Amino acid sequence: MTSLYRKYRPVNFDLVFGQNHITKTLQNQIRDSNISHAYLFTGVRGTGKTSVAKIFARAINCENEELKPCNVCESCVSILANRSANVIEIDAASNNGVDNIRDIKEEVKYPPATGKYKVYIIDEVHMLSIGAFNAMLKTLEEPPSYVIFILATTDPNKVPATIHSRVQRFDFRRIAAEVLAENIRDYTLKENINITDDALMYIAKLGDGSARDTLSILDKAASVNRELDLKSLQEILGNIDNGIIESLAESILLKDTKNIIDTIEHINSLGKDYISLVQDLIAHFRNLLVKSISDNDKHSAVLIYCLEELIILSQTIKNEKYPRLFVEVYCIKLALRDEAYKASPLDNKETSQRDNIGASKKQPLEEQTPKKPALKNWREALNKQEPTTPIEPIQSGLTEEQVSDLENKINANIEWR
Repeated sequence: MTSLYRKYRPVNFDLVFGQNHITKTLQNQIRDSNISHAYLFTGVRGTGKTSVAKIFARAINCENEELKPCNVCESCVSILANRSANVIEIDAASNNGVDNIRDIKEEVKYPPATGKYKVYIIDEVHMLSIGAFNAMLKTLEEPPSYVIFILATTDPNKVPATIHSRVQRFDFRRIAAEVLAENIRDYTLKENINITDDALMYIAKLGDGSARDTLSILDKAASVNRELDLKSLQEILGNIDNGIIESLAESILLKDTKNIIDTIEHINSLGKDYISLVQDLIAHFRNLLVKSISDNDKHSAVLIYCLEELIILSQTIKNEKYPRLFVEVYCIKLALRDEAYKASPLDNKETSQRDNIGASKKQPLEEQTPKKPALKNWREALNKQEPTTPIEPIQSGLTEEQVSDLENKINANIEWR
């Protein structure tokens, strides 16, 4: 059985949702015959970078010469079947060496046998080595008129500036949860999946702006039960009920430490994941903070403090052997936020250093020990030394005349030398 995200991969610009600013621009370039020689598609996973690249490759090679591919001509059909020599898709994660780029430089010399353009789609281009990027510069800057490069990446910051200056960049946005839910509703009707609106919106939010992740979650849930509501969906996915999250957050704000322990015990008995618990707590406190700011109340500082500590916990808990202990300690710490106590040793080093720096700044000026300025050289160091007790002269037993005569002889000897 084909997965939903593969089955419903868009095959036309009209089926790409949430990226109208990109699809419209590409169609205008096709209409005006103003196609660039190189593109850079950036954005988080599952937002349609590779799909749009393939649609664009079919559109510019379509025999019907429309603003979108017809998907029925020989060129479109061969590209859809992945048997066209005009569209070459390369995974830069596994083909990231200089030799792979040299192969491309040799291939671009030959024009396409059929169609107008030869399109190279290089996915995860940021995985190329520095040598591969350097080998690619000249070809990317002045390719043959029949060659088009489409580079796709989830991390544009790792792509060198010399590449950015040679391409047209398009940023794919995270797809809004409302847009995802609206479009995926059509897929559920086609697949005979009965799902409530709140459950569908829950899946869309879990997708975090990615159409592929959202469809994968729906596919997983539908394989268990095709009658889905919010409660059954959370049980299938192993997520924690919103009521439990709200109860735990309320106990933290009301400083009810006993209920905190009982709630975490209940979560542990359900076998839920503590990393998901912390992420859900962060999302809930963030929503509380937004509401607090909009209502202009005086609880924003407390919510910000709770969010900061939970973010630290989310970074700490990933590699810990006893995640439950960490969650309990941090939640109780948030409940006892008004107590005067030192920072927990569970905090990371950065937090401890930040607290130490803050404490030193709060010391009165007279209590702070001034740092001694560094001495420039050894002469200054000698000058800074404290004067020592003068040494008593040695009693030689000579008379003053004998001493004067001896000094004259010494001075005469020095002048002679």
